[in-house]
Amino acid sequence: MITKANTALLKAFAVLISVLMFSISVNTYADSMRCKNRLVSTGDSKATVLLKCGEPWLKEDHSYTVTEKRNSDLYRYNQQHNGVNAHGASREVTRLIKVEKWTYNVGRNKFLRIITFKEGVIDSIETGDRAN
Repeated sequence: MITKANTALLKAFAVLISVLMFSISVNTYADSMRCKNRLVSTGDSKATVLLKCGEPWLKEDHSYTVTEKRNSDLYRYNQQHNGVNAHGASREVTRLIKVEKWTYNVGRNKFLRIITFKEGVIDSIETGDRAN
């Protein structure tokens, strides 16, 4: 038998499901961009974006360095295979991370779309200001 309490519970559950579905679709949209009838998403290469969206309105290049400490191969081998905490040389490795921002102007009075590439693949897609 369906009671008023069960009906209220079902309505609350339906609202919760709707909110969850909306939040999932918003997240998907934030990480992707439509170019005419094609979609580019996080993880796509620069070549894929060029093929699907064409040349951007603006390209900006940035880069930064990251320094990491790494143990020698002998040290890792001894830890993994012998269970020995052998003394091994650790070294710092500095590498350059190349970052590019491509801005697409998708039309007058529409929001600019900014694609950030790190090491050649899409890291993020953001919405910018309105185009004039």
